[in-house]
Amino acid sequence: MGDALLDQTILTILEQRLGRDRVAKVVAAQLSHGVELLRELTALEEAPDRARIKSITHQMAGSSGSIGLTSLGQTAADLEMRVGDLPEDGLGDAVRQLTTLMRASFGRLAEVYPESAP
Repeated sequence: MGDALLDQTILTILEQRLGRDRVAKVVAAQLSHGVELLRELTALEEAPDRARIKSITHQMAGSSGSIGLTSLGQTAADLEMRVGDLPEDGLGDAVRQLTTLMRASFGRLAEVYPESAP
């Protein structure tokens, strides 16, 4: 059970093991931290800093897949690997694509766990 943004199978397994309340707390923490990273990345769209982008994408890649945001996790991992090779004029666009996906992914997660929305 999944869609392009959210693999609900992962969340279902987590809920079976931990219960919805505990998973909702994990989701809330992910959303809260994700919003902070989103703010920082949004600023980096116009003034890219390769090292900071790499650090943020590493964090997003590591945490997103574990709560079902597999597309976001993969996209972040891809950008983390490519950030050093992208031309300067393409870096802002790559970050912008990731922030767009982050917004959509966090919105989808908040639909499934409205009690966790920041």
